[in-house]
Amino acid sequence: MQTRKILSLASACALTVGLLTGAGIDTVRAAVTAAEAARLGAELTPLGAEKAGNAAGTIPAWEGGLSSAAKAGFPDFKSGGHHPDPYANDKPLFTITAANMNQYAEQLTEGHKALLQAYKDRIWLLPVKDSRKLVVTPRGRAMFVERFGLERHFFQG
Repeated sequence: MQTRKILSLASACALTVGLLTGAGIDTVRAAVTAAEAARLGAELTPLGAEKAGNAAGTIPAWEGGLSSAAKAGFPDFKSGGHHPDPYANDKPLFTITAANMNQYAEQLTEGHKALLQAYKDRIWLLPVKDSRKLVVTPRGRAMFVERFGLERHFFQG
């Protein structure tokens, strides 16, 4: 069974390379410029997300996330255990329903609007809570992303 999965994956990769080379694409480049990489850690997080919050103040700036369970309020957390939710007690600021969705129309996608309309009889709700940027990236992984992104990678067909 495992061999079949590996062969299927190898076949898919070979087909992709064949299609790319057959389409006249014989070199694929994947890298970032030095200027783009310089933004990492400055205005971007170590993995490339925007650090800044939004102008309305509804999305906060990223400030490094939660660096430890103890700092998140769980000093007894043991590595390998179930990760606790530091925001489990948060209450919704408001709830969007089919009845009040026009009030929040600018913040909703067309998909949200369609779901609210389609399932209004089943009480489809969108509870809205405070927004947080809490992702933490281990320094080793961030350094790998910085280094790997700067290298030029060419695949010849």
